[in-house]
Amino acid sequence: MTVIGDNLLTDGSGKVLNTLRSSLASVVTKGSLLLIGVSGGADSVALLRGVSLLREELCIEPLVVHVNHQLRGSESDQDANWVRDLCRRLEVPIHVVDVDVSGQAANQRIGIEEAARDARYDVLQREAERLNAATIALAHNADDQIETALHHLLRGTGLAGLKGMPSSRSLSDRVQIVRPLLSIRRAEIESFLRSLGQDFRSDSSNLDTSLTRNFLRHELLPLLEQRLNPQVREHLLRLTQQAGEWHGLLQQQASEILKAALLD
Repeated sequence: MTVIGDNLLTDGSGKVLNTLRSSLASVVTKGSLLLIGVSGGADSVALLRGVSLLREELCIEPLVVHVNHQLRGSESDQDANWVRDLCRRLEVPIHVVDVDVSGQAANQRIGIEEAARDARYDVLQREAERLNAATIALAHNADDQIETALHHLLRGTGLAGLKGMPSSRSLSDRVQIVRPLLSIRRAEIESFLRSLGQDFRSDSSNLDTSLTRNFLRHELLPLLEQRLNPQVREHLLRLTQQAGEWHGLLQQQASEILKAALLD
């Protein structure tokens, strides 16, 4: 068992905290403000709970940003209120930002998924720069990585697309995004929440398989597991890791070759 304050965690659930500890310690300066994107779903709630448990140890000041996409009427408002209540109980400040995603999608002539993603990043960057926060933590996990790599593969991609999402990247000159749960599977995240007795919100739109990611998650990947290989997710995850290593090596070598070829 792993003991954190008054919380007893199983070894499997302790993996989430250990991963957060090592990931955040290397990217967040002690005493600095850490923005956390929290939707109310299992992944982001686990990220928030984990950071809350580690905040004194790592000397982190968490602040939650919740984006209300206004796509599901009263359900969206209930999500926002639920996250507010959780933050109040954890004594973590929160900023809730309302965005008319449907209107933005129509004006820009893009899909709802793309508009919602763009809105989240715009809000997070704006809040981080306004509050002088250098780091934003997002709760993407290993299953998200698998789905991203598969989506890129099916659309057509090279090595850069196969590596999926990076564990960290610059959002602007002043702000970076980190994904400290990117190596953790969704089942491990839910186990962590159960060990804390922590519930979470379920977004009804996550069942809409007309949306690409939901189709991959609920239909295509289960079909591939059933018809071709029950280990297909593990193999895809390994492929993203290998692609990331090769892409990083090629970038490093290209940089060295370019530096050697430059004439002063």
